[in-house]
Amino acid sequence: MEPGSPPSARESAERHLERGWALHRLGRNRDSLDEAKAALREVPGLAGAHGLLAFSLLELDRKEEAVQSARDCVAAAPAWAWAHYVIGRVLRRTGSCRAAGEALAECVRLDPEDADYRLETAWLRFDEGDMAAALEEAEQGLRLDPVHGPCAAVRGLALQHLDRRDEAAAAYRDALAIDPEMVIPHAGLGYLALRRSSGKEAAEAFRSALRLDPGYRWAQSGLPEALRHTFPGYGRIDRWVARLRALTHGKRGGLGCLLCLLILLFVGSSPPWFVDQDFSWTGILLWMARLLVILGTWAWAFSIWVVRPLYELALHSHPVGRWLVEPVHLRESRVLAGALLLSVLLLMAGAAFSWSRGATLGVILLLCLPPMGAVHRSGSVGWRGGERGFIVFALVLGVLGTLLPAEFGVAGIKSGLALSSLLLLHSFFISFTET
Repeated sequence: MEPGSPPSARESAERHLERGWALHRLGRNRDSLDEAKAALREVPGLAGAHGLLAFSLLELDRKEEAVQSARDCVAAAPAWAWAHYVIGRVLRRTGSCRAAGEALAECVRLDPEDADYRLETAWLRFDEGDMAAALEEAEQGLRLDPVHGPCAAVRGLALQHLDRRDEAAAAYRDALAIDPEMVIPHAGLGYLALRRSSGKEAAEAFRSALRLDPGYRWAQSGLPEALRHTFPGYGRIDRWVARLRALTHGKRGGLGCLLCLLILLFVGSSPPWFVDQDFSWTGILLWMARLLVILGTWAWAFSIWVVRPLYELALHSHPVGRWLVEPVHLRESRVLAGALLLSVLLLMAGAAFSWSRGATLGVILLLCLPPMGAVHRSGSVGWRGGERGFIVFALVLGVLGTLLPAEFGVAGIKSGLALSSLLLLHSFFISFTET
């Protein structure tokens, strides 16, 4: 406070600040803003009030005003480390990382023994993507204050992003031993459990985080994936996808091209079914190998583009998960489930009534399922026009082939099979490049 302030004014400002900080901690930032302004009316230029004003404005997303209040805080007390901490934090939260770094460096220079200042510097390095520097700052904060829970939590985050998972888990547990009410360690343990495909453990960790802070988005985004991992088979598919993502985009594209080329060469060069009634062991083995290659191609693409979306239906039936499924993903899952059911019914009808064209239409629909799932890839909203057009055209050819007589019907069926096979091969390829 300014030394010339009357005692009554100083005491009144102190009371406003005390109430203001309490309200700020409760998230009542409009009220804390009013208290900060009241303190400044009592003692104009009060650095602590400018700091509270800056933090309250920041939480209310009034960023320009928050930065100005933080500058006023430094102007009121340029030799006070906390004032530089205020502007450093505000600048970091508003995206001015370079200026924030300069302010926090001055803050640490003025008071190198405060763990909170090291914590804010660790967050700055984390935002910049320098995980090694973030880890160093967090550990420096813990050396200054071994029971500083937030520093322990940020240490866990940095270790997790450095892929030092065992150390990260230990750091999160250390943080929870200091303060079990912190949200970050619970969510971090949830993501580490996801990396082990331990859905039940991950879901419990995310629930613990959300019980403490229902609006914590990091835990909100992880809980649906954790619940999916509780369903049989999902973890295995997720591990396949994770291994693909570990490769560079170029390597994935090269692998997809190579496999597609081998499939085309093998299937295209194999004799169609049994040529000239060749029932020798060689002919039978070649035919079976070709069939296995086709089934394997379909099964892989089906697992990536159809099975994973179908888990959304299972998640929607979960008492918690039903609120976590996005409507666009739910619609996609229902379309795929309906198409799968229809294809099975067509195959059954073809087998029961010796209706070969109906069974073939069912096969065409089955071949089109992975391309249908792929057009919604990467959270895309709506069908992508070109790919949808080819899928619809293949299905129309199949339907016409089923309804038209004689040669026209056979031509339609063959054309539908050929186009749906090419669409399947395309979805197989992009399962490597765009998963």
